[in-house]
Amino acid sequence: MEWRAAMEQEIDFIRKNKTWRLPDRAVRRRVLKRKWCFTVKDELDKVGNNTTRHKARLCFIGNRQIKELDLN
Repeated sequence: MEWRAAMEQEIDFIRKNKTWRLPDRAVRRRVLKRKWCFTVKDELDKVGNNTTRHKARLCFIGNRQIKELDLN
């Protein structure tokens, strides 16, 4: 369940920061492939206790992007 919450948090950050937008798909254009990258981070909190945090990142496959069309 922690992974789903981490994924939802990542999507919320993307929407809040307006990192990218989801346009309508153009005719005869391929959809960029993406994947989720998951990591577990062990950290110390402010009190000094060990905590574990689940982190998810949505990544797009960069070698399939076309400059000025898929990215600026």
